Amino acid sequence: MTTGITIGIDARKARDFGIGTYTRELIAALGALPEASRSRFLLFVRPGDEELFSSLPRNFGLVAENAPGYSLRELFGFGSRVRRARLDLFHALHYVLPAAGAVPCVVTVHDAIHLEFPDGGASPLRYPYARIMIRRALRRSGAVITPSLSVRRDLEEISPASAAKMDAIPHGAPAKFRPDVPEGEVERVRRRYALPDGYALYLGGAKPHKNLTRVVDAFRAARTGGLSLVLAGPLPPASSAEIANEGIRRAGLVAEEDLPALYRGASFLLYPTLAEGFGFPLLEAMASGVPAIVSDIPACREVAAGAARLVDPRDTAAITRAVEALSGDAALRADLSARGLARARDFSWKRTAERTWSVYRRVLEGR
Repeated sequence: MTTGITIGIDARKARDFGIGTYTRELIAALGALPEASRSRFLLFVRPGDEELFSSLPRNFGLVAENAPGYSLRELFGFGSRVRRARLDLFHALHYVLPAAGAVPCVVTVHDAIHLEFPDGGASPLRYPYARIMIRRALRRSGAVITPSLSVRRDLEEISPASAAKMDAIPHGAPAKFRPDVPEGEVERVRRRYALPDGYALYLGGAKPHKNLTRVVDAFRAARTGGLSLVLAGPLPPASSAEIANEGIRRAGLVAEEDLPALYRGASFLLYPTLAEGFGFPLLEAMASGVPAIVSDIPACREVAAGAARLVDPRDTAAITRAVEALSGDAALRADLSARGLARARDFSWKRTAERTWSVYRRVLEGR
């Protein structure tokens, strides 16, 4: 049924953080599937992003598409291009589904955080727009992919009628995150970002659900035996608590090629996010052999499966106690590292691509 067909994929977010990782890794894994080699793929990419897909096989074509996100042009102008491409199937890798007419669609919805934290965006229209677009995507698509059972349950509450067409397909662990990153590479990254010798790692941003204020307050109160906290990601201006604490360092945005060594140099990951659809930092830390402190919320429990230290992300004192426990107990860190490595092996981009391909087949066969 999938021989000789043309599948379009919206790859415009290939340079984003979590969605960007999903976009690049899923497309590469689809390109390696033998069963996909007899089909044609058309990737809609932003101008300048073509290099990200230069190693794909010849059955992948690229089309430049620069429609701004969250815009009428994205809905209707991009939708018109999708219709004119005469696709057999279109996969939107984000919840905004263009007006693609009669083209069968698959949509990936990574989380419902925009609905849970409506004040997280700069525009007051973000919450109603997200609510409308998510409901529209659930209603109009032929299949819905989520990265976790947790997100699937959230979406089933929003649209019970769409439950039968939802598939929870976990992400994979990128191969570059591994425990044997050369010590020379770790040292290079340490020098590049002026990192301390021993540090806990926070990798996130300024959005409210990332819980940065509690991370800083909890670490500031902890007895860590000289361990520092490294904050990496698109961060807001430094708080007074940070400025007053010499044990808190800022790495800022870290280049993609430096992330494996950044993880590997850390004593542990500190990631008590308030909400998550999957949690790439948790999986990347586990694949790197780095123990993790993460939130006791459904998505993190699902990914960690007992291989990380869970804390109530709204309890600053609980986060402090977890930081002190991992800072002072090498045996605990070693145990979590071993369990994390074993758990990370359960996540494979090949398996993600195979299950995604099965969703494509189901939608095509039901046209």
